[in-house]
Amino acid sequence: MPQEIKTDFIQEVKELLNSARERTKAAINIAMVYTYYEIGRRILM
Repeated sequence: MPQEIKTDFIQEVKELLNSARERTKAAINIAMVYTYYEIGRRILM
């Protein structure tokens, strides 16, 4: 496998992992906002 192709492959894998991490963070943030909203709503009931 030529070095350039190997380097490109490794870079693509890194980008995929970083993208997955960012999507995971966003999903967790949305879940936390919803959870805190629900807690606040129940406190006010």
